[in-house]
Amino acid sequence: MFWFIRVSGKALGLMYALEPIVAALIAFVFVGERLSMQGYFGALLVVGGILISQWLEQRKKIATYAASTS
Repeated sequence: MFWFIRVSGKALGLMYALEPIVAALIAFVFVGERLSMQGYFGALLVVGGILISQWLEQRKKIATYAASTS
């Protein structure tokens, strides 16, 4: 019942960012709906933005750890 207390803001933001893509996948599986080229491009932008933000966050953590241990 109190699962939302244990979810970080970053994880929740990622879940909300992926919501349109999950909705498109569910529509494809259950209804057979297809995306237009603009839809695929938008999905690519969403996933790409998420991957880049996670990659930059990981690099920042590694740099912070390396600076604190040396």
